Formats: sequence, C-alpha cells, structure tokens
Amino acid sequence: MKSIIKLTFLAVFLLISNKSVDAQIFPASPDTLERELEEITIEATRGLLSNQNAPFSVSQFSRSREDLEFEPALSLDRSLNRLPGLWTNDRNNYALGERMSIRGMGWRAAFGVRGIYVMMDGIPLTVPDGQTVLDLIDPAFIQSAEIIRGPSSAFWGNAGGGTLFLSTRNFTSEPSGYARTYAGSFATYKAEAGASTQYNGNFYQFFSSYTSREGFRDHSSFQALRFGGNAEFGLSQTSSLGLSFAFVDAPDVRHPGSLNNEQANEEPSAANPLFVNAEAGKTWQQGQIGLTYNNETNFGLLTVTGYGLYRDLHNPLPFNDIEVDRIVSGARFTLQDQFQFVQWGVGIDAAIQRDERRNFDYAEGFQRNEITLEQTETVTNTAFFLQLSTTFERFNVHTATRFDNLRFENEDQF
Repeated sequence: MKSIIKLTFLAVFLLISNKSVDAQIFPASPDTLERELEEITIEATRGLLSNQNAPFSVSQFSRSREDLEFEPALSLDRSLNRLPGLWTNDRNNYALGERMSIRGMGWRAAFGVRGIYVMMDGIPLTVPDGQTVLDLIDPAFIQSAEIIRGPSSAFWGNAGGGTLFLSTRNFTSEPSGYARTYAGSFATYKAEAGASTQYNGNFYQFFSSYTSREGFRDHSSFQALRFGGNAEFGLSQTSSLGLSFAFVDAPDVRHPGSLNNEQANEEPSAANPLFVNAEAGKTWQQGQIGLTYNNETNFGLLTVTGYGLYRDLHNPLPFNDIEVDRIVSGARFTLQDQFQFVQWGVGIDAAIQRDERRNFDYAEGFQRNEITLEQTETVTNTAFFLQLSTTFERFNVHTATRFDNLRFENEDQF
C-alpha cells in the first residue's frame, strides 16, 4: 500500500516538475487566434454610427474573396441570403423580376419592390413614387450590403420596411483585373470582367457582364448586358468627389405566364399558350449616374449628391401592349458633425419622376392596334430631416424627425 502511495506522489511530482521545466524552456505565447477587428461603420444611416452603438436593428456583411470568385450569383437571393430579416424570392422569371421583403414588408408588391428603400453606391434605386426596380443590379458585383430593419423613413423617406444599401465599390491601390465565364443547364451562359486602378491619387473601377439563359420553361429566355463603374477624385485635403454609374440593356426577355394545377402537373416546363401567342415579355434599358461631393468644413461634414436615372420599357402582355419612358432626377444635401457627446445631422432631399405611359390594344392575331391610354405621370418629393444621437459609452439615445411633401400629378393626353 505504501509503495502505491509513494509511486503516486512520485508521478505527481514528475508531472509538476515537467510542466515547470516546459514553462521555463517554452514560455507561454499569446493565443494566435485572437485578433482585434476593426470597427464596422454603418454608412446606410447617413451618420457615423457603428454596429456596436446603433440603437436599432442593423446588419452588415462583406462578401469574401472566395465568394466573389466562385459563387455564380445569378440572382440576388444567393448574394443577400446572409442578411437576417431580408427575404428575396427568385421567381425564375426575369420578366417579373425578384421579389424582396423585410420582415413581411414589400410582400404584396405585384412587380418591383415597395415598402423598402434601396440604394446602390449611394444612388437611390427607389424612385419618388415608392417603387424599386432591381434589374440594374448584377448580383455578382455586389461587394457589401447593409440593412436597417424597421421604420427607417426618418433617414430615407416613405420606406417603413427598412433600408437596403448595396455597394459595388472595390478600389485597389495597384492595378488589378479579372475575368471569368461559366455555363450551366438550360443554356445558361455568363461572362464577367472587371478592373480597378489608382492614378495620381484618384481611384477608378469598371465592371461588365453578359448573361444569357433559355430557362426551364418554354418562352422564358433572357439576355442582358450590364456595365458600371465608380471613381473617386481627391480635390483637396478635406474634399473629394465620387462618381458612380450603371447601365443594363435587356433586348429580349420572354414571359411564360402562369399555369393552372392540372397544366403544371402534366407539363411543368410548358408556357401559357396565351402568353406565347401575344409574345409576352419585356424589352428594357435602364441607366443611372450620380456625383457625390464631400467636404470637411468648419461646420461639419458636408455631403452633396446629384443623380439621374432613366428607364425605357416595352412590355407586351395578353391584355395590353405597354410602353413606359421614365426619367428621374434628384439631389441630397446633408451636414453632420459632433459636439461633445452629441452627434447631429440635418439634410434635404428632393426628387422628381416623370413617366410617359402608353397602352395599346390588339387587333386579330395580337397585332398592335389603337392606342387606349396616353398620359404623363409626375411625382415630386421634397423632404427635410434632422437626427441627433449621443455617444456615451454605456447608454445612447438616437432620435430623428422627417417631413415629406409628396405630389402626384397625372396629365391625360389621350
């Protein structure tokens, strides 16, 4: 018994001595897995809030290099599915487009997106009448996304569902470029290319893509050419000018229509014969351009943005042949600063939308016939907003107010 006790004490002693010797010979090193991450700034608030002190529900993510290189990203749901609360429905019908919802808001929109304010590279995709068309976005070029859930109208306008801020900016200090192409089932083909460089202290970026698909269903083909870019010019030590532009041309997008339960079970890839006979679908062009001026003045950070957007749409459907020519222009002015423990910001938004809409009926054989509707729809929106937030370490208050003046006007020219 005594020998067993002696052996036990000897083993414990040797173990402790061994650890002591190891500690002297091999001193403890810091944990290589510990890293102090940079603070994430939420740009979509139009303020300088961070993820830690934002007093509302906010999410942000940046796509990894592997994701950008290997993810096909043919639809927005593949690029944005990591944002909590955001649901994007890829209906596999480019003539209808994707449906987007933030915690249920935006679900009832028949086409386009409503109830959600969307911006890309600082330029609003949401027009004054509240609709957002996502056709301009190529999901493959989205570098990062931010979302503010809940009533964010104090910052952006009448968008109670939330605000989605997308960025394609990817400036590099050294010249860089990439190109890739891939193909898949249903005659899917896509080619992409992009480049970024710096010259004389200014940054430039350009990207372009071509997509073509036949689709799973008959009469559901799609073609689109997209390109865009960003630039940033340093005007002085305190001021800069940013440029952003994007364009999409979809010359022939087919609409297969819907099937009843019996037709879908019998032949799920079939198209509705009525839509085929009417050659239903869409042809559209859409482009936007914007300039953003930033200046650190004695009164705070001044930001001035001017932008323009146009959309030409031809949309034959079984009941009408529709044409819409849209022009949108707008401007934003914001001034923000911090005084002791209070951050403040004031701003003015102004935008005007003008739609030239024409509907035609059909003669026999779905041939375009007489015009049945011709009108000019004009929507103007002017707004003023103010926001205040504290910067205490443990407790913060954020408050904002906004006043919008909306005017809808319809001039019948038929």
